[in-house]
Formats: sequence, C-alpha cells, structure tokens
Amino acid sequence: MNYLKIYSKLFLISIYYLCIFKHPLHSQYPMQQKLDSLVNLVNSEKDPKTKASLLNKIAFGYAEVDPQKIYEYGQKALSIAEEYQLIDEMASAHNHLGIYHMLVGDYQKAELEYHKSNDYCEQSGDLKGLANGYGNLGIMNHSLGKFVPALEYFFKSLKISEELGIQQGIANQNLAIANIYMEQGDFEKAIHYDSIAMQHFQELGDFDGVGLIYGNLANIYSDQNKQKEALEAYQKAILIYEKLGNESSVARNLSNMSTIYMDLGDHQKALTLLEQALPKVENAQNFDWICNINGNIGITYLLSYTKYHSQDSNLKLIPGQRGDLYKKGIKYLITSVEMALKIEDWKRMNMFSEKLADAYATVGDFNNAYKYHKLHIQAKDSLHSIDVKSEIERLTTEREVQLKDKQIELDRLAVEKKRNERLYFGIGMGLLFLTSLLIYRNYSNQKKSNVQLASLNEQIAESNLLLEDKNVQLTHTLTNLKNTQNQLIDSEKQREKALVRSRISQDIHDDISSGLTKISWLAESFHAKAHNSGLDLKPLEKLTAQARATVNNLGEIIWSSNPERDNLDSLLQYMSKHIADYMDGAPMKYSIDFPVPVPDISLDPDVRRNLYLSLKEALHNARKYSKANKIEISFKLNNNQFLFEISDDGIGIASGGAQGGGNGLHNLKRRMEAIGGQFELHSELGNGVRMVFTGLVSS
Repeated sequence: MNYLKIYSKLFLISIYYLCIFKHPLHSQYPMQQKLDSLVNLVNSEKDPKTKASLLNKIAFGYAEVDPQKIYEYGQKALSIAEEYQLIDEMASAHNHLGIYHMLVGDYQKAELEYHKSNDYCEQSGDLKGLANGYGNLGIMNHSLGKFVPALEYFFKSLKISEELGIQQGIANQNLAIANIYMEQGDFEKAIHYDSIAMQHFQELGDFDGVGLIYGNLANIYSDQNKQKEALEAYQKAILIYEKLGNESSVARNLSNMSTIYMDLGDHQKALTLLEQALPKVENAQNFDWICNINGNIGITYLLSYTKYHSQDSNLKLIPGQRGDLYKKGIKYLITSVEMALKIEDWKRMNMFSEKLADAYATVGDFNNAYKYHKLHIQAKDSLHSIDVKSEIERLTTEREVQLKDKQIELDRLAVEKKRNERLYFGIGMGLLFLTSLLIYRNYSNQKKSNVQLASLNEQIAESNLLLEDKNVQLTHTLTNLKNTQNQLIDSEKQREKALVRSRISQDIHDDISSGLTKISWLAESFHAKAHNSGLDLKPLEKLTAQARATVNNLGEIIWSSNPERDNLDSLLQYMSKHIADYMDGAPMKYSIDFPVPVPDISLDPDVRRNLYLSLKEALHNARKYSKANKIEISFKLNNNQFLFEISDDGIGIASGGAQGGGNGLHNLKRRMEAIGGQFELHSELGNGVRMVFTGLVSS
C-alpha cells in the first residue's frame, strides 16, 4: 500500500463507534441545545428516578461533545441511583463512566465500570443494557488490538440483540465484527458481516450506516486490487453522505478514491478529488483530515514532478511547469507537517516530513532536507514506543490464540486417550476373563479350598477395616457430643448467672434503693422544716449524707450486677459520668480521651467491675494527693487489648514511696491481677504520676 493509502482506514473504527453511539459529529450545536434543555429539566425535577434517568441521558449525550461532562453527570446519576437503589440507573451510570474512562485512555478503569454495569443489568434482567455493555467491552478491546476478546464480546452482544430482535444492535455488532475481520485481512468474513449489517441499516433507514458499509467494502476491494468495484462503492458512499450533508465523510471517501487513481497513474483525477475534499474538511474543522489531504496533495504534485519526463503513456500527470509542480508539492507538504506538529500526529509527521526531506534533497537544498529529516527522526522515535506497545499487544493476542488452539488440541488428545484407554481396558478384561476361566477349569478342584479361604480372609479383613472405621467415627461423634454438651452446660450456667444477677440488680433497685431514697428524701424534708427550730441537726445531716452515699453505692452495685451493662459502651459512659461528678468543684482541670464511636464489645462482668473500681481508686488518689493542675484520663483499644491510663502533672511520688499509705496502689494491682491484667506506676518526685492499666477486654 503506498503513502496515499496509509490513512485510508484510520477513520473506520472511530466512524463505526459513531454508528454504535449514534452521536452526530457534524451537528454538535443542536446537540448542545438539547443537552442544555435536559440540564434545565434536571434542575427542576424532584422524582429521584426521573432525575437519575435525565442525568444518564445527559452523560450519554456528551460522549462526542465533552468527555469530561460524561464523568460529571455520570457520577451525579450514580450518586442518586445508589441512594435510592435504582438498579437500572446504576447500570447506565457505570456504563457511561466506562465510556469516559475509555475515551481518556484509562482502559483498566473502563473495563471495571463496564463489568459493574453488566452485573447490574444481569441483576435487573436488562438484556438490552447487557448487550450494550458487551458491545462497549468489544470496542475497548478492539481499540487495544485485542481481537480475540473483542470478537467474543461482539458476538455475545449480537446474540442478545438477535434474541430481543433489536435491529440497530444487530446492525452495529455485525459492522464491528466485520471491521475486525477486515483488519485481520480476512476479507471474505469481513464482506459477509458487512453485508448483513448493510441489510439491517437499509431496513432501519440508517443511511449513515449504509454509507459507512459502502466505504468499508470499497477499502476491501481496494486491498484486493479490485479498483472498479472499489470506485463504485466509494461513489455510492459519497452520494449518500452528500444527501445527509456530512461533508467530513464525503471528503474521506473522495480522499480514498484518489489513492486508487494514483495507483492507476491518473494524477490529474487524484488531484481533482483531493482538491474537492480539502474545503469540506476545512469547513468541518477536521484537523486530522486537513493534515492528511494537504499531505496527499503535496505527494501528488511531487510524484508528477518526479515522473515529469516519464515516457509511460498510461500516466496522466498534472499539467504545468516542472518547477511549479515542485513548489506546490513543497507548499502543501509544509502545511501538512505544520498541522501534524500542531496536533501532535506523529504518524503523519513521520510520513510527510520524510517526503519533504527527500524532496529538498533531490534539488540540493540540504539545509531544509536536514531540518525535516530531524522532524522525521523525532516523529519516528515517538512512533517507535507506540509501535513497540502495539507489537506487544499483537504478540499477546497471538499468544492467547495459540494457547487456546493448543488447549483445544490437548482436550482432543485427552478425549482420544480416554477412548483408547477404555478400549484397551475392555480387551484386557476380556483376555483376563478367558484366562481366568481356563485356570478355573483346569485347577478348580485343587484351588477351590484356597480360593474360598482367601475370600474368607479378605472378607474378614474388610470387616475389620469397616469396624475400625466405624469405631473412629463413633469416637469422633462421642467427642463432638461431649464438647457440645459442655458448651451447652457452660452456656446454661452463664444464662443462669445472668438471670441471678439481673434478679439481684432488680431487687436491689426495687426494694433497698427505693427505700433508702425515700429515707434520704424524708430526712432532707425534715431538715428543711426544722431548720429554724433551734434543734441540733448535725445527726440528721449525717443521716442524710450517709443515706445519699449509700444510695450512690447501691447504684454502682446495681450497675455492676446488671448483665445488660456487660459491654464497653456502658463502662465508658459510667466512667465518664463518675469522672464528671467526682471532679465537679475540684481545684484542678481534667480531660477524658475515650474512643468515639465506642466499639460494640461485650465485657466480662469482673473486667467491667474491676476497671471501674480501679478508676475510682486512682482518681481519688490523684485528686487527694497529687496537687496537680491537670488530670488526664484515656482509654485506648487495640483489637482485644485495652490500655487505660490516668496521669497528672502533680508532685509525684518518690522512689519507694506511696500515696495514702500504699493500700490504694496495692488494691489497684490486686484488682488488675484478678482479671489477668497488669498495673504499672510511673512517677518521679516533682514530675507527676502516670498509672497504666493493661489487659484483655474479653477472654
């Protein structure tokens, strides 16, 4: 294929995406008006399902206008759909996010989003959405050069579309399959699937699709050197696109036709077609094709310049002075190279800068030749990394195909091997049977007793093995039953303990606590009435204080006895309340650092009780003896391990010394040992005290 043909197929994959997505590239302004209208509807819509549906439509509409908007509106749709569990809209949103990631080149995320969309479609039974998802996965793999998985996804999508009778889907997927076969050089299959797609596009009245199929067929005919058929197909495509007003597609087919006329030696006709195509792509601002057509015009002029003195009667060169042909060729090639550099199109830069360098070299202009040769090398280097990646992907695809073929062959050999093994086994068994029959006939009388004895021994051995196996199973079963019984007994004991504790807690609350509360209330009432009577009220005040203290102590007992409080949240809440009550009016500040939120963890009642009593004792010592400015209390949890600290910035304790005679510290150590924990005291005289309690919250 010559230079004029190199880009004849570049537009095929992108253009059949257009057929699948149905976005009119040549009418973006009306599309933007429609999208703006939908945005206004979204802003006033209250129903979540309708709002999510509108957002998905907007995201889809931006696929060929502004890819970033696909992500923005797709995320909004997904957020609403997830909040209200709208499965259909969740599937659509993930599909649109997949389209976004594919357009920006993040294929890994695109594949993840497409699979999420397919999962939701399967969950909701949306087969049409599933077909669309498979089609998108096929497009993505095709764009990566992974033809095997691309075909698998396209055929899955086609099957669903055929089952549902979705004619547009049938047409689109046949077109996609045809393009893959065309790229692989399997023109027979490509024509077959293009023909099926053509039939469906015609029945749908989808002339964009019909024009695209004619262009595809023309390229296939051109590759097969069937120039007449190719020209006819291009002409049909041009007529269709002219009626549709699609100037870019008209120009593309005109440019492709020019390559055939160049092959036929008709430079004049090729130039005429390219000159007709150029203003059309300029009007459409299709920069890729502006670059491509300018370069092809330049090459056409230079070919006529090169063959100016040719004696070949079949050539129809461009008329004019030879020098003028050279200048025009250089002019158009420079325009093309500058455009390629601007849009960073390394393939066109590579090709057209090389042609420019060669053209300047032929006339001895080595400065310009060197300049464009450097551009050619730069573009070639950039392409090299791209080509290496493409080659790796191609080799990977070939490797996958080879592995699949080998696996098929291995499966076939395995089946054949099993069939032969069965045959040989049958023959062997037959021979063994005949041999055994002869032996039995000749030696039956002599071996009868031995055979019977051997049979009996085997039966005994089998019986013993069975009995041993049964004994093992029985022992295992008995062990399991015993363990289960012990667990049930322990569970029942725990339940009984909980019931007893709950009953005790309830009785204390209902009887003793309420009675003491009443005594305290009566004493306070009497004290108020007798305040000015002249009586000695100190005994009554002591009685009131003692009753109030006893009620508080009973409250702690009720709390520690209540099995419903055997959890970390209850302990920390009770600790916080006690700290606040006890430190009310204290001369020092205090701070509490407890986890928020509190983990949902059950506690052993002894752990709960001893931790609380340790807090009371330690807090009492700190307030009474420390002379501190601040007391800090913290409780941290690491998996099942707790770290409880109470520290102050007071006078501290000298080495070997103790606060309050040392009984409090001894009690703290004893309480922690009772629950399998540890108590540590860290202090120096003048540097405060840090009490550390560690252990397990549950055994």
